[in-house]
Amino acid sequence: MTFNPADLVEVQRDVKALIHIPFNALGILGDTDHADGGTSYHLGKNQLRDDAYSLTQSNRDKHATNAASAFDLGNEWRFEAANDTAAKKRAQRAFLRFNHLYVAALKAKVPGTEDIREIIYTPDGDEVKTFDVLKIRSGGDSNHRTHTHTSFFRDSEGRRAGAYRKLLLRLINQAISEEGDFMATVKQQDWDALIWRVEGLAAGRPAVAGGPTKKAPIGATTRLEALALKLEAVSRAVASVAPDVERRLQDDFKRIDADQDATLATIKEVAADVSLDGRLRTLLDKHASGEIDADTVVREMHDLLTGPTA
Repeated sequence: MTFNPADLVEVQRDVKALIHIPFNALGILGDTDHADGGTSYHLGKNQLRDDAYSLTQSNRDKHATNAASAFDLGNEWRFEAANDTAAKKRAQRAFLRFNHLYVAALKAKVPGTEDIREIIYTPDGDEVKTFDVLKIRSGGDSNHRTHTHTSFFRDSEGRRAGAYRKLLLRLINQAISEEGDFMATVKQQDWDALIWRVEGLAAGRPAVAGGPTKKAPIGATTRLEALALKLEAVSRAVASVAPDVERRLQDDFKRIDADQDATLATIKEVAADVSLDGRLRTLLDKHASGEIDADTVVREMHDLLTGPTA
């Protein structure tokens, strides 16, 4: 029969000690539904069908043992003395923040995530999504609104109590402590959109290259602002009804065009720095992994784009 591997039991024990969650909300072994399906990472080899996706889709799963290779983290967190409605809402917000941080860490390939095959999670308590490093699976059952599922490649048995455990505990602690961090509560799709837009600005692209806002134009605001300023200049000139209205209008247009040229020149100058794109992405990945907080992101992004603050 399927058994609990010692390394995941150690992870389970430390998570329970941190957020005081019931053991039945920290699942390793599969239940009856998993056993009936015969495909899940919650099952060991002797309970799996020969065509189970958790055996056949990666070479890292070919030599399975009878150990389960999955871990569920429920949303019944309790990290403060109070357990009233307000405390439960704070715990739910921390759970959702953790989901964002956890998936972002996997996407950024943060050390400790090397053995994760997939995460099935909810970004907002309603929608269920899957991030699969093999890019095969997506979606997820509605029961993942109340727990986050992690599948591990089966060749990782025995080492998940190391770097993975440390990362998991750090992200849980960060999610608990970031009650006031607005960036941690942004929906994953909005965070992805921000990353792609910043990358586009840094690279000087006219449109977003990927993510939820792929192909959306970048930089149109500058041109629209110039048009609005010109219309204001027309209004001012016509309202004056002065003999030199045409000259004054031309002067206003030239000044506005010069200002716009200077703005666009600055954008091109920033885009010309090909190293900036990589530095911005590194900065955003550091926040996504929990290495730096939101205030540091804002300060360092400002320094990269405008020069160090005093």
